[in-house]
Amino acid sequence: MISIVLARIPLVYAASKAFPATLLPMGLATAGGSLVSVGICLVLYKKLRRQAPEGI
Repeated sequence: MISIVLARIPLVYAASKAFPATLLPMGLATAGGSLVSVGICLVLYKKLRRQAPEGI
C-alpha cells in the first residue's frame, strides 16, 4: 500500500502530464513503484534479521 500511494500513483500522474503522447514513461513509473516495494522489503528484512534470536 505504501508503494502504491507514495510512488506508483504520483509517478504515473507526473509521467502522464510530462509525456502525454506516449505510455512508455507511465510504464516505467510503475516499475519504479515496484523498486520502492523491494526497498521497503529489504529494509524490513534487515530490521527483523537484527532482532531475531541467535540460532534461527
